Amino acid sequence: MFTEISWGTYITIVIVLLAVYYLFIGFRYYRRDLSQLISGGKTGFPDKAKFTASKSDVIIKPRPHEAFMQLSVEDQNLYQLLQSLSDEIQALLGEAGNKRLNKDEIITALKILIAKYSVLKNSSFRESIQNLIQTESETNCSIHLSEKELSELW
Repeated sequence: MFTEISWGTYITIVIVLLAVYYLFIGFRYYRRDLSQLISGGKTGFPDKAKFTASKSDVIIKPRPHEAFMQLSVEDQNLYQLLQSLSDEIQALLGEAGNKRLNKDEIITALKILIAKYSVLKNSSFRESIQNLIQTESETNCSIHLSEKELSELW
């Protein structure tokens, strides 16, 4: 069967199929651009004048490590506490999932852990910590903690 098809015929069929494929993709996803290009409208290339800027227009953003260095000492301490707490929460819930602890034991362990970080209780990080606890407990322990249970941890 395959010996009856010559290389020339094979290459012709492949080229025709590729052309049909690319025409389909072009019309499917780039219909507007192609119609504008054919009608002589906007070419899709931005004007160079739009991208010229003076030195006063350029905003220099600090690098992440520079932004961290600009934080006050108190904010740096809170950030380090947050990182430490999130590491401990992940380790605790990972271990609880391996040991198959029940929901009450997990909640008790979380209360004890969070009590060590009482400084973060009224910080702006509280909601993100609760989100972390919720996702990690669902992922590792297959339990769902309600909003009430999460707020009672503090």
